[in-house]
Amino acid sequence: MKKHIIAMTLGAAVSSVALADINIVPLPNKVEEIANSTFKIDASTAIRFDSRLKSEAELLASAIEKATGNKPKLYDERLRIMLHSQIYLDLDESNKKKESYSMNVSGRGINIKGGDAAGAYYGSQSLIQLIPLEGDAIIPGCKISDAPRFGWRGMHLDVGRHMYDVKHIKKFIDQLAFHKLNTMHWHLTEDQGWRIEIKKY
Repeated sequence: MKKHIIAMTLGAAVSSVALADINIVPLPNKVEEIANSTFKIDASTAIRFDSRLKSEAELLASAIEKATGNKPKLYDERLRIMLHSQIYLDLDESNKKKESYSMNVSGRGINIKGGDAAGAYYGSQSLIQLIPLEGDAIIPGCKISDAPRFGWRGMHLDVGRHMYDVKHIKKFIDQLAFHKLNTMHWHLTEDQGWRIEIKKY
C-alpha cells in the first residue's frame, strides 16, 4: 500500500512539473499537454496568416522579436509558400464564440485559430506567455482551447488625481491586452481636476 501511495505521489509530481511549463494568465479553459513534443522559435520561423489578420500577425511578429531577438517574416496564406518552421494565424469559421481561440503546438509548428480577430490576437498573447524568459525559445507541445467567461473584462485608470505620462498609459494598455482584458475605464476628470483639453471650458 505504501509503495502504491509513493508511486501515485511521484506521478503527480512529474505531471505538475510538466504542466509548470504551460503558464498562461488567465488560465485557459482547457490545456492538454503533448508529451515529448516541443517547437523552437528561431531565426527561420515565419508567420503565415489569414489575410484578415494582417494587423494581428504584425503585432505577433513584433512581440516575438521583443521576446527572442528574432523577428519572423510574414506570409499571407494566399501565397502558398512552403515554410519549414511556421506559426499559422488563422480564423475558425465554425467557431462563433467571440474572443475565443484554440492553439496547437507540435514539432511541426504552431497553429492558432481565433473565433474572430480578437480571439486570434488573444491566442497570440498566450503564445508570447509561453516563451521562456531566458535561453532558447522552446514552446512545450500542447493543445489549448479558451474563451472568455465574461464579455466585459477591464481595469480602471484614474488620471484625475494621479498624473501619468503617455508612455505609462500606453504600457498600461499593452498589459491589459496581454492579459486578455478588453475594456479600459479612463477617469479623465475629478471635480476641479481636468486631464483632457476641452476648449469650451
